[in-house]
Amino acid sequence: MVENYFAGSFDQLRTHWENKDRAIKFRQGQTRTEAVHFVVKHHENHIHQGSWLDTGVGAGYVQTVLDKWVSPCLHVGLDFSLKMLQSHSKPFGELIRASTFSLPFRTNSFDLVTNIFSLSDYPNIKGAFIELVRATSKGGRLSHTDYAKGDEYWEARKKVHGTLDNEKSMIVGNINLRTLSSIRNSIPEGTKINFQTLIKYQVDPNQMNASFELPVTITRRFIFTEIQK
Repeated sequence: MVENYFAGSFDQLRTHWENKDRAIKFRQGQTRTEAVHFVVKHHENHIHQGSWLDTGVGAGYVQTVLDKWVSPCLHVGLDFSLKMLQSHSKPFGELIRASTFSLPFRTNSFDLVTNIFSLSDYPNIKGAFIELVRATSKGGRLSHTDYAKGDEYWEARKKVHGTLDNEKSMIVGNINLRTLSSIRNSIPEGTKINFQTLIKYQVDPNQMNASFELPVTITRRFIFTEIQK
């Protein structure tokens, strides 16, 4: 069953993200660009003031945005994919290979902790939020951004999961699209949600480079949540 790519087998998930070509592709923001710019601009002052942990850092697209706007005192990028980490064109700060679900840091370590477009792979993310909150310093901020339910690209892609594309490769990808309330329900008690919003914007479907049929216009939907510890 197609859900086994992400729910039933972590080894298959790892194989998916350890693909070199996919890692290089993720150097580009593509249709995530506007959402990433929103996140970085929102946290501009927080980033300047202290230490920042970015989990699920991927191939470093967020760090290319940082070069233009901000310079944290300390930056640590974390990802479980070695290929993604090796694909950073300009490493920004320290890079560590580890899982968001088991962070190798002491409690209260970072002033700002972010997770951007990496938890939709998983059917249950409460364990990740427990770790993300734990690593955030007292009074610090945790920021999470991910694809939202109703995102028209992923809703279209879900319909063809498990089929073969034009290059005879299996179509796989993120399948756990969440709502504002489901994100709130994943956050541990004892924290405060400072701000939460749904980011929506239209993109040209030709930017998607999809191997399956898409609508004439695509509305991307992302959830942004800022939590204070």
